Amino acid sequence: MSGAIPITGPQTDRARTGPVPDWVVHEPFDSPALPEDVFVSGGRCTLLDDTQVNLTGPERAWHGRYAERVMTNAGAERSAQFSVAFDPSCETVEIHFVRVRRGTNVIDHARPDAFEVLRRERSLERLVFDGRLTIHLVIPDVRPGDVVESAYTITGGSPVLKGKHAAWIAFEWAQAMMETRHRVLTRADRPIHFRAVNGAPQPEVIETDGLIDRRWRTVRRPAVEVEDLAPPWEISRAEVQFTEFESWAEVADLFTPLYETGQDLPEDLNAAIAHIAETCPTPAERAAEVLRFVQGNLRYLALSIGEGGLQPRPIETAWTSRYGDCKDAARLYVAMAARLGLQACPALVNTRQGESLAEWLPTASAFDHCIVRVIVDGKTHWLDPTRRNQAGRLERIHHAYFGWALPLAPGVERLETMGPVAAEYIVDVRERAVFGPRPSSPATYEWRTTYYSWRADDLRERIANEGLSAVAKSYLRQLQEVWPGIIALEPMSVEDDPAENRLTTTERYELPVPWRRIDGGRVEFATKDFFIGADLVDLPPGPRKRDMYLGRPRITTRHVELELPADWPSEGWDVAVEAPGLKFETKLQRVKKRRFVLDQRLEVTRDTTPAADVARYSEVVAALRKGADVVIHSATQGDAFRGARAGWMTTLGFMAVVAIGLSAVIVLFRT
Repeated sequence: MSGAIPITGPQTDRARTGPVPDWVVHEPFDSPALPEDVFVSGGRCTLLDDTQVNLTGPERAWHGRYAERVMTNAGAERSAQFSVAFDPSCETVEIHFVRVRRGTNVIDHARPDAFEVLRRERSLERLVFDGRLTIHLVIPDVRPGDVVESAYTITGGSPVLKGKHAAWIAFEWAQAMMETRHRVLTRADRPIHFRAVNGAPQPEVIETDGLIDRRWRTVRRPAVEVEDLAPPWEISRAEVQFTEFESWAEVADLFTPLYETGQDLPEDLNAAIAHIAETCPTPAERAAEVLRFVQGNLRYLALSIGEGGLQPRPIETAWTSRYGDCKDAARLYVAMAARLGLQACPALVNTRQGESLAEWLPTASAFDHCIVRVIVDGKTHWLDPTRRNQAGRLERIHHAYFGWALPLAPGVERLETMGPVAAEYIVDVRERAVFGPRPSSPATYEWRTTYYSWRADDLRERIANEGLSAVAKSYLRQLQEVWPGIIALEPMSVEDDPAENRLTTTERYELPVPWRRIDGGRVEFATKDFFIGADLVDLPPGPRKRDMYLGRPRITTRHVELELPADWPSEGWDVAVEAPGLKFETKLQRVKKRRFVLDQRLEVTRDTTPAADVARYSEVVAALRKGADVVIHSATQGDAFRGARAGWMTTLGFMAVVAIGLSAVIVLFRT
């Protein structure tokens, strides 16, 4: 049955039901009644995922056909939901059928009045509104054994892209697939470029009367498992990239005009620019102050409806409303920077796969975020105006880094690398524990923690949003999980050095009962590491295929002073464990008879370590787990520490523990 699907609003003609277009090819597919278990997931077996693209007409047409066999009642619940989303501002959708095959019977539920039209903002929690609509149908009476098959076509696309096609098509998934197909129909005078990765198939090519018909197909592909800590920019599945763009210069030329900043600015914005010019004499000061001005005055909200998903709004519109998305913030920054004599431009980045963009074919669909590039005194700075108020001189501001960027400026011909990134300090914690003379005596414990760079920004923002008192209470609750009776001796204090982007918190607590009673009349105390020990992730044993992702290069240090109640003679230890790009050091030394100092340092100098070095990586992680804290044991006699025959683990003893995989804790042992 053909007819319009009722939509409330101006786009009443954007959704309908209708027959399969003449250009579409539907071929039979394998539909076993009892597929192998490997192809069953969630009570369903995916029989066919078929997509077809027609680039021969004035607008792109994208056809989708999907079929699955229902294996269980739980699978029937999922298979009974049909949905297709589209942008009503520039796309139309036609649903051809939503069928249930039961034996030789076929029931088609694709009637215009059977569908619901939903406005489902999938990124609402991220303050992104894209205006897309979802055509939804709850299919009645779906049972185990049924085959549910649907087909639809979406025509059109954003006018910003000027009809250019670009896409990634996967031929492997997180679940095993019986069959995947993709087809692209083009004219001979309209070239399209494509490249296959990870064993994706090569196409069958059919040329007829000036048309080129390319078809890709895979059959019975197993599920692809993504390894823990795999670099997020690496593609793990068999995929094919498609693009009609010839170069990155063409992509830059497409977007650069959208960010022009030559228009007149509102009077109050001009006044703000004049104030910055007067109070910030150097280019570096101006670049940093404009960043903070945009971050502090433009509330993040993305109205990515229609063309708004790819181009910024007028500067006056964003400024007057005081909200905007990354494109609006970048455009505002560049407009202000230009009037202050700064060399700045927007830059498009990919927040997840940016490290691999240099391997991609040029495409306008490569980017999901916009930042700015500003050049001061010959040095390039990558700044993100959508972050909250970042502190620091320009050299101390935490720079955005996403591997590669496409600056939007006249004459840009290629991607620009954003690296290299040097390891920077993020946390330095200083702890001091002072014990009383007896096991029943209270102890005091002090933390003085200095945060740098993005860690300082994040804590500064948290304090601004929640208040220092609330932050202090959350810290105290964390400590109470380790020492239930801990008491704050004074309110948390904060020292902020915005120019250096450095923030220091000081906390002082009392432990009324620091020593824990254990078997044999002994007592025990252990320090607690909140910063280094959990920085890296454990991996399952065995070889790997992909490198391990370590995160952004960084340095974290910890210094612990222990004022003990008696003389615990020991030589301490000095141990370093490392893997490529990764090093952990732990050192315990006695500085006086009753004072010991533990120093730790974790340094990550690159964002990955090779898959072949997984064993060395695991050694470092094990050292973090076992070497992050000091555990002190002592025998007691009444309410006193028993002092005979005292002794610590020696350095040699600790090294032996490391050699066998750190199967024991680091112990300061007193008999």
